[in-house]
Amino acid sequence: MDGMKNSSRTIVAFLAVLLGCNVVKGQVSPAEITKPDLKRAEQTYFQQLIDLNRAITQTKFPFSLVLSPYPGLDPKQQIGADKRGLEFIRFQGRVVLKISGNYNAAFNAEALTQNQRAGRVMDEVVAPILRLLPKYFSPQSNFDGVGFEISYHVRTDKPSYSYEGREILTVVLSRADTFKYAGASDVSTQQEILDNSVVYVDGKRFGLTLGQRDASEMDESAVANSPTAPTPQPAAASVPHATDVRAPEPVPPISSGSVTAAPATPPSANRSGR
Repeated sequence: MDGMKNSSRTIVAFLAVLLGCNVVKGQVSPAEITKPDLKRAEQTYFQQLIDLNRAITQTKFPFSLVLSPYPGLDPKQQIGADKRGLEFIRFQGRVVLKISGNYNAAFNAEALTQNQRAGRVMDEVVAPILRLLPKYFSPQSNFDGVGFEISYHVRTDKPSYSYEGREILTVVLSRADTFKYAGASDVSTQQEILDNSVVYVDGKRFGLTLGQRDASEMDESAVANSPTAPTPQPAAASVPHATDVRAPEPVPPISSGSVTAAPATPPSANRSGR
């Protein structure tokens, strides 16, 4: 009888270790990071990142969201892919918590403008995650801001064929605006925060305007002359295919450097810590 109890305890302990390993595997380990400031942030907030990853995974979005350090993967490619979509990076000289992933929505290009598509992703993905953050971080947390890099699908239907491409929405907010947006309930406050933040669609500065058909115009000359402006990165082109939707190759993401995929040239954020 005692032998059976001991065996049961051994099995339970083994399963606990196994589950613990799986949780840690869901988050970038501080041991993988070489830059001192990023390593320090990862060490300080490691448990919060694990808990936030779990909370995001359990959140019900209108369409499935799969966290990943490399947005732009097709649903089939997401199976077994790296799910460590939370990490600290350097962005324009600041330490930013980056949250990235693949949102498996396919927006109709004829029905929704680029601004409307980006607004949908802001409302359906970014805003719900922002509302989770105060459970794990505070306005006094020791990093400079929070960034999002979310890919989604754009579908175009023609009489003879359909095809599907991707866009990537990138939003970077200051730490103060992160918590302000999380508590904002009116569009005017949210828009004011966005106007003070950094927004890109496919690597190009973008004047996201909530609830409107078209984006606000950006001063392209100012963006082009800015030393921190990202290199423009167009969305992956799709190959039309009769009677069928063919997904394109993955879009190289904004960030670079991964333990599982070849790095891409970073048009904005620099994951230089690993």
